[in-house]
Amino acid sequence: MSSMVVEEVAYPVTPEFSWSAVIAGALAAAAVIFLLLFIGSGVGLSLVSVPQANAQTAQSAITLGAIYFFAAQAFGFAVGGYLAGRLMGPVLENEDEELFHATTHGLVVWALGVVATATVIAISGLALFSSALNATAIVSSANQTNQREAAMPTTMGYWTDVLFRPAGQSVAPNAESMGGQSEAKAEAGRILTVGLPRGEKLSQADHDQLARLVSQTTGAEMSEAARRVDDVQTRIRQDEVAAAEAARKLAKYVSIWLAASLCFGALVAAGAAVSGRWIDDKTRIGV
Repeated sequence: MSSMVVEEVAYPVTPEFSWSAVIAGALAAAAVIFLLLFIGSGVGLSLVSVPQANAQTAQSAITLGAIYFFAAQAFGFAVGGYLAGRLMGPVLENEDEELFHATTHGLVVWALGVVATATVIAISGLALFSSALNATAIVSSANQTNQREAAMPTTMGYWTDVLFRPAGQSVAPNAESMGGQSEAKAEAGRILTVGLPRGEKLSQADHDQLARLVSQTTGAEMSEAARRVDDVQTRIRQDEVAAAEAARKLAKYVSIWLAASLCFGALVAAGAAVSGRWIDDKTRIGV
């Protein structure tokens, strides 16, 4: 009577959580994400021509960039989660425990990868900000005299021109009137710059002074000059509101894409870790 000998594969009992596997996977994920982001940035910049850029081009670039970031992060966490699953090592456990442990390793790879990526981005941003501050200080010191004599900002200069547009038919200005108009515009620009904090209106004194300057320079009636001042205030306020609304929409858009990409990255990392764990089991037993 023959007896059957069953060879048992003895798996060593190792800790249920392997930090070495998780750290290796997180580093690999962060490296792959950064590599893909750098490649994508270079390709994207090469496809965009500055002279041909417009608002629609910028919106399309943002959308494509968000999709690419979504894909790059998913691929990076897939690599990191898979490595963590393969490096966990054999553990005596049933299928439910194996699924839980592999998923946990993948999620921790994702968490460490997000922290590492955010830290590098923050450090890079601080370095760039510090360099920009130093460069600004050097340029400001070198050109301090020129800056004192610089013209008004383009935006505020435009609104000043709107205020001092000729009323009706006007004769060609002579040198004396041009000099007076320049002084009036300079004062009006200072009033608009200082007297119009963001979201606020001109004080009554500043409003009346602007109206007098406009009336004296353009020959318009005081009522017409006051109407111009009110119209400019309204349009400046509308531009500020439009800019703030555009910034709000962009921030909302970016936040939603980031949240979605992070959630998807977590799922990909967990799934890749489980897949890596199963492949590791099959490889060890020769299936």
